[in-house]
Amino acid sequence: QLFVIDEADLVLSYGYEEDVKAIIDKLPRRLQTILMSATLSPEVEALEKLVLSKPAVFKFENSDSAKHNQLQQFYYKCRDIDKYLVLYAMIKLRLIPRRSLIFVNSVERCFKLKLFLEQFSVSTAVLNAELPYNSR
Repeated sequence: QLFVIDEADLVLSYGYEEDVKAIIDKLPRRLQTILMSATLSPEVEALEKLVLSKPAVFKFENSDSAKHNQLQQFYYKCRDIDKYLVLYAMIKLRLIPRRSLIFVNSVERCFKLKLFLEQFSVSTAVLNAELPYNSR
């Protein structure tokens, strides 16, 4: 049996701490639990102590060494009407690595961007919350 709390920091910040505790009280004692959070706030650490026993904690920290850190992040501001074209130019000029994650602010925009890039033979995949869990 498995119990997963994803985005635990958000669940707690939205005030669901008592609801989570009520659920935990109803769970069997022997069960695998996964707690995921972008931040380790005191509330998340308290929940960790309540839910987990002998946890394996994975912390991802920034590296100051460029050769150890292959993740790059940047921001380019342009007019909304130019965004797709600028992105395509950056891909073709190899300013953006071959395999990249590109975040957009809506599901509709992600599908529009996919269609735009595929017109120019740029292979893409869409990942969003509306896709079935097992296909993400």
